[in-house]
Amino acid sequence: GLGTIGATAGRFVLVIGESESRDYMKAFNDAYPVDTTPWLTRCRQDDHYILFPHAYASADQTVTSLERALTEFNQYDGDTRFYTSASIVDIAHKAGYHVYWYSNQGHLGAADTPVTLIANTSDVAKWTKQNLNQVQYDEALLTYLKEVPAGQDNFVVIHLKGSHFNFENRYPRSFTKFGTPGKYDLIPNYENTVAYTD
Repeated sequence: GLGTIGATAGRFVLVIGESESRDYMKAFNDAYPVDTTPWLTRCRQDDHYILFPHAYASADQTVTSLERALTEFNQYDGDTRFYTSASIVDIAHKAGYHVYWYSNQGHLGAADTPVTLIANTSDVAKWTKQNLNQVQYDEALLTYLKEVPAGQDNFVVIHLKGSHFNFENRYPRSFTKFGTPGKYDLIPNYENTVAYTD
């Protein structure tokens, strides 16, 4: 039952990527011409990781998809509603986990509020500073992981900005692996976001 999960498990980390197509991920598409996912490709060979090559989004936009992925709300059951549905955070709490939610997404707004509502039910929920004069890369989320205490059952959610447009703003210029640093070129810029997330 749920009550025994925390006694043996320890830690779970859920990384929510954004706007990343598996068609551009070498780990899921061996035919892709460049290796955008060297780490994930290596994980495929490790029994500690499970990749789901046939997973599909439940909606065509991020927020509506996350409403369904993070709660029992779904597109099949006309009786459930997002605002009355149990969430993944509720389930983690019921199983005895402490929940930490760290996000590089927006906090409030028409496009962010449903996910923010779920995140705010965590024991700790933090968002990177959204400074208009500074690009906040996803690696900024790593500093939050130092706050997660050892010695207790933890469920940690890391919500990336990922591959949202404008792609050139999703990775440091020095990270450029495909194309020319600082040059707008749609596909290579997107490939760099996938590699940076990896």
